[in-house]
Amino acid sequence: MDCRTGLVRAGYDVIVETYHASREAKDDANKAWLDGLRHHLPPTGVAVDLGCGAGVPITRYFAEGGYDVTGYDVSAKMLELARKNVPSARFEQTAVQDLRLPADSIDLVLSFFAIIHIERVLHAELFRRMFEWLRPGGIALLSLGAGDNPQEHQDDWLGAPMEWSHFDAETNLRMLRKAGFQIAWSDVEEFAEGERHLFVIATKTRPQDGSAG
Repeated sequence: MDCRTGLVRAGYDVIVETYHASREAKDDANKAWLDGLRHHLPPTGVAVDLGCGAGVPITRYFAEGGYDVTGYDVSAKMLELARKNVPSARFEQTAVQDLRLPADSIDLVLSFFAIIHIERVLHAELFRRMFEWLRPGGIALLSLGAGDNPQEHQDDWLGAPMEWSHFDAETNLRMLRKAGFQIAWSDVEEFAEGERHLFVIATKTRPQDGSAG
């Protein structure tokens, strides 16, 4: 495990309760937001949640919606909570950038507020792997960075050291397209005061689709 991943893992192990409480407090708003995007997504299928945290709200929303969901996270403490919060899903401890899955095996890739913790030089390769994992017609619903941030370190973020690394929104969209995706929807939204993220729905189109993105 590299130093950055170890720092992120240790940080989330420390702040697990605080972070989980902040996500759960916005559960109703998050459900309404996801409901508004459901028409873009496959109605059911095999889903993976990359950087699932404590399973709320993303893993739980899709597991309760009939998807077969596996959540992956680097933090053992987060996964302890996730297993309690979403007993119908499966969870495994692994760093997102180390995950390997069979090609054409997934219908929906989910990742919220996780890729921004991975060194950005690894993002393009991660997008390429996501594209390979998805079946034709599959979807990636992601949150990504909205600004240029080669590396950021905070000694005290919610009570623990933390690091981030990401590209601006246009660079992220360009990398997704280069990986093979077509962009069905994207928007830069303010998740919290002063905290902006790119949210994107990227599609692995079937050969006959040919729609522009």
